[in-house]
Amino acid sequence: MMQDQQTANPSWIRTGLIAIGGAGLLLAMFTDTIAVTGRHLGLPLVGAIEIVRASACVAACCAIVLATAMKNHASVHFLTDRMPKRYSDICARLSGAVSTLFFVALFVASSWLFLETLPTFEQTEVIGIPYPPLRFLASASALLSAIFFAVQAVRRSK
Repeated sequence: MMQDQQTANPSWIRTGLIAIGGAGLLLAMFTDTIAVTGRHLGLPLVGAIEIVRASACVAACCAIVLATAMKNHASVHFLTDRMPKRYSDICARLSGAVSTLFFVALFVASSWLFLETLPTFEQTEVIGIPYPPLRFLASASALLSAIFFAVQAVRRSK
């Protein structure tokens, strides 16, 4: 692992995001397994889809922040690897800037939805999982990703 990634991302944060995201995935997988088995046995798990959606939201938010912080998003360098270094750096900065704008737009939209629906206290229909914490998590992860992309775009020096 590169030294600048280790100093920018302490291992306890990385470990925590992996653990929380992994727990979300395990919960989704476990819930779906129990739900499918229960349906075949005539004992359906009520609210299984809601549990899977909520846990998938947690896992996805952790994954997007971790991937952004660790610079592990999927990328194709087919053209940029063949460019002169100067142009390759410009393209990398533009990519970071566009990614920042995308996550800022995602943050604005998800925050708007969060704030607009906060007074109504929405929850899932079957088992009543509250939406506000999930919306806040989505907004926070979009903001963190935008910040990471902005910092990476400014500091980019490949």
